[in-house]
Amino acid sequence: MLNVIRNNEFLFLFVAAAFFACYKCGYANNVTQSLPHKHFFIYKTKNIKNGDYILFSAPTTSLYAGMKLIKQVVGISGDKVAVMERDVFVNEKLIGVAKTRAKNGTALRVTQDSQIPKGRYFVANSHVDSYDSRYLDFGLIDEKDIIGVAFAIW
Repeated sequence: MLNVIRNNEFLFLFVAAAFFACYKCGYANNVTQSLPHKHFFIYKTKNIKNGDYILFSAPTTSLYAGMKLIKQVVGISGDKVAVMERDVFVNEKLIGVAKTRAKNGTALRVTQDSQIPKGRYFVANSHVDSYDSRYLDFGLIDEKDIIGVAFAIW
């Protein structure tokens, strides 16, 4: 009698095989509500494009210093960041509103008008409580801190 592998089991087996077979690959699990997906396949590369989700080590100046995070790249080298009150724009596209306080009550400072330098990335997630490059203490992500591009699995 043949056992039938369900879709989720097959997907898990595929991801596990890819993880072990390819040193440039990995897996990450999202434990927050900040992203619509929980499981990510990671491809270890520094070839990052606007719109990519990336896995990176949080900046040492942030509230999450050293933690591994997944966020979407919404600004790359040469893009212009503009702030109007607490509305943050990249190339005139509204990224989101910067909150005045974190969920734990810590005061949050909004980023400043700037042009994104080479080797740096502006990251954000659409979730209202996302702590990202909209905040001065979080800042831009340095290319050296990027682990790879994250692809949602489920």
